[in-house]
Amino acid sequence: MIAVTIVAALAAVVFLTMIEPAIQRSKQKRTMADIRTIANALEARASDTNEYPAVASVDALVPLLVPKYVTKLPRVDGWGRPFRYSASGGVYTIISAARDGVFEKSSAKDYPGGLQESFDADIVYSNGTFIQYPPGVGRN
Repeated sequence: MIAVTIVAALAAVVFLTMIEPAIQRSKQKRTMADIRTIANALEARASDTNEYPAVASVDALVPLLVPKYVTKLPRVDGWGRPFRYSASGGVYTIISAARDGVFEKSSAKDYPGGLQESFDADIVYSNGTFIQYPPGVGRN
């Protein structure tokens, strides 16, 4: 009986160590898809108004984008945390703090960019492309 319990516990640990990365990768993919949804709505609005909204949050974008440019605007990332949005001088940025929920930088221009292996690395999108992104999910 003890041996069965030990084997079951070991199997559970092995299963969890294999499934956790898949869960995190899924949250990254969802986050990137939601960022693209926000960006597509922003681009559609900008084609009408010739500017990106200079508001302080994604929540403030809702009355500007819904329902004309998007049916439902994603407000949180795959981990359930609010996106960070900013726009200035014809440049907009959407950032997810990723798994750890901590924004690494105070400004989008301070991010090193490129491929980031950590599930805690922020996901950064600006003017049509991912500046900082996770592996295996595509940049555009």
